[in-house]
Amino acid sequence: MQFQEPFQRFFLKQAIQGIAGLHKNKLAMQDVSLENLLMFIDPSSTEGVFEIKLIDPGQACLFELDSSGNEKLVNFEGLVGKSFRPPELYQQKPYLATKLDSFCLGWSTFYLLTAQSLFQSADPQDADEDWLLFSSGRFDELIARKGIQPDELSQEARAFIWDLSHPDPAKRLSISDALSHPWFKAGPTRPYCATMDELRAEIQARRRVAECKKESEKRRKEKELAAIEAERRAKYQRERELELQ
Repeated sequence: MQFQEPFQRFFLKQAIQGIAGLHKNKLAMQDVSLENLLMFIDPSSTEGVFEIKLIDPGQACLFELDSSGNEKLVNFEGLVGKSFRPPELYQQKPYLATKLDSFCLGWSTFYLLTAQSLFQSADPQDADEDWLLFSSGRFDELIARKGIQPDELSQEARAFIWDLSHPDPAKRLSISDALSHPWFKAGPTRPYCATMDELRAEIQARRRVAECKKESEKRRKEKELAAIEAERRAKYQRERELELQ
């Protein structure tokens, strides 16, 4: 699904806040992707507003800060993330884990806005033509090559994607600074609301969950009562046997 920029700002703001919360606790996702940014209908919303939730921190890692409060490099322990991981990982050397999150969020932003992959791989051995164009700073040329019209992706959005996914991690925009990027001030931010069909489906799903919980609780209580009754009968039987002795 392709989202217009006002909706994208709404989604990205939530995703950035979530990732920044992890970074504040010295935890980097290392697998920021659309698969791990899921949309849920906010249960407190009367208009069916969607919210973003981060899931699956299976590749996450802890990092430390030095005495000046700067992030320390983490050791390379294998290729993490998806195929669009940043180029520094292929050097198989220590790297900044939070900058990996920035890079992958930039790639995901491009996909959400264009419904196309920014590139497939930054692995030098793959010689991905899209990556070679992007990494050499020929972003506009890459966009034109993909058939994206100038009015389909604003200059501010292009700058946001480039800053997040800059080939050089030292020049890459940090997650903590992302919300201050001019793109968030370049236009409106609009919440994305569920359709009536989606709302009906959500209501039905919640009812099914509630019914399942109710049925599960009923079975649990029945088992408890059955166990109590079995114990009562066993106790009665033992007492009868003692009386007959």
